[in-house]
Amino acid sequence: MSRWIRIFHPVAYPAARLVCFPHAGGTASSYAALSKALTRQRIQVLAVQYPGRHERFSEPCVTDADELVAAVLSALPVIEDGQALGLFGHSMGAVLAFETAHRLRDRGVPVTALFASARHAPSTPWVGPDLAERDEAAILADTRRLGGMSDSMLASRELVEFVLPSLRGDYRLLAGYRYRARRAPLDCPLVTLVGDADPAVSPEDLLAWRRETAGDFRRHVLPGGHFYLDDRSAEVAALVGATLRGEVA
Repeated sequence: MSRWIRIFHPVAYPAARLVCFPHAGGTASSYAALSKALTRQRIQVLAVQYPGRHERFSEPCVTDADELVAAVLSALPVIEDGQALGLFGHSMGAVLAFETAHRLRDRGVPVTALFASARHAPSTPWVGPDLAERDEAAILADTRRLGGMSDSMLASRELVEFVLPSLRGDYRLLAGYRYRARRAPLDCPLVTLVGDADPAVSPEDLLAWRRETAGDFRRHVLPGGHFYLDDRSAEVAALVGATLRGEVA
């Protein structure tokens, strides 16, 4: 498998595949728990590993969304005819999953469902365009606000120096992202998710995603903050599985 894709729990003869895009500063391992939960439904998780972190730490971050999506697409395995394909993105990853869905549609590859988690609709400008250029304290304050790292983790100088470059790179990607308003909407179901205590995204913010698909639109609010997924993998796995099977979830 390509350095872009991580498989934590191989599934023999999967019924579906789910490509998962992490949040800003995040790694493929953020989807390990969801991957394990989905194996029971014969769904293979393909977790994207961005450059500039973990075993790819020495590689420069990709700060252009189009470039990153193109690299992921080139790394994906061939999707067999009749096999369901879902795209799941959390926070920044939702934008990348959305762009990937459009490119797959343009190539004639059907997407069974798009899952957009903890993220404003792509038509909504990012609210922190200058964060990438702010000092370390400002970036870490935002990370603390979202709950992405505990106080003990933030107190570790070694860990901060490890994470900071990828955060800056991903914030630059978000700041440079440009929504293409004139494209036809997707035709697949679009499922949105958010934590009820998310300090950055409200349940109402998810409604703007509705315009991005001519297919079914659903909104789910789960207990938790911006990183609700850390504690709700079983519930999210049930939702993902039902959606990819064509059931109402």
